[in-house]
Amino acid sequence: MIEATNLFHNRRALLVTKHNKEIVIAPLLKDGFGLEIELATKVDTDQFGTFSGDIERPDTQYNTAKLKILKAFELYPEAEIAIASEGAFNPHPDCPFIPLNTEVVLLIDKKNQLEISGRYLSLAASIREGTVSSIREALDLAKIIGFPEYGVVLKAGKNENNKPYIFKDATTTSGLVAALVYYFDISPNGKIEMQTDMRAHRNPFRMENIRLATLELIKTIQSVCPLCNTPGFDVKEVIKGLPCSMCNAPTRSTLSYLYECKKCSNREEKFYPNGKQQEDPGSCDRCNP
Repeated sequence: MIEATNLFHNRRALLVTKHNKEIVIAPLLKDGFGLEIELATKVDTDQFGTFSGDIERPDTQYNTAKLKILKAFELYPEAEIAIASEGAFNPHPDCPFIPLNTEVVLLIDKKNQLEISGRYLSLAASIREGTVSSIREALDLAKIIGFPEYGVVLKAGKNENNKPYIFKDATTTSGLVAALVYYFDISPNGKIEMQTDMRAHRNPFRMENIRLATLELIKTIQSVCPLCNTPGFDVKEVIKGLPCSMCNAPTRSTLSYLYECKKCSNREEKFYPNGKQQEDPGSCDRCNP
């Protein structure tokens, strides 16, 4: 039986990142479990996809985080624990014009055969992009993006692989202006595509969501299976169908969570996770079609 208490105390974990995610992840895991974090500097996480689009993500968001960890275990065979995060931006299911940021923080413990994750979702109101044709326009858009606190990505022209030249390292206005001058010069149409840099170390919005996803990881670790006491007793399925308070018909609101233990496969359904047993008729498709 795996004891949840002190499971990670004084153990070391590799954190797979090149974008300073240790700033928000390491203190939480240190304070929460006494887990010592080391950076897996041998792993170039850009090989698993970039937000700027020059390298495609090889798999789903969760599986890409896992690929990062497996690469770390390959390069650091002595490691027992590794952690990686992966972010994604997709259209909101109810409002497709609004992007939704999902952050996943995954921990794998080889010794105890544990795979535990935390996830956080947030409306991504901080994304900005546009096409500019002058330095003045570019600086105005950079201000809207929040530069220099938020980074900017520039794209113009094509390289030998028929992909746009990409620049994303400006941290000062003078550095940005110098990059703009060069990119306007190589642009075939005198225009530059400009967008918010979504890398964690250049995007406070994402960094905060990674911190919140780490807190969700901690909660999941603290959730133990009532049968075998294994950490990571997590939600396997969200079941819809909370009844309407007027007509009693099932709605699209959450009725229950189905928890599952990855160790012993124990399952438990917990009803009314949002604290209410009936839904308002305004959210009922029958009462409010």
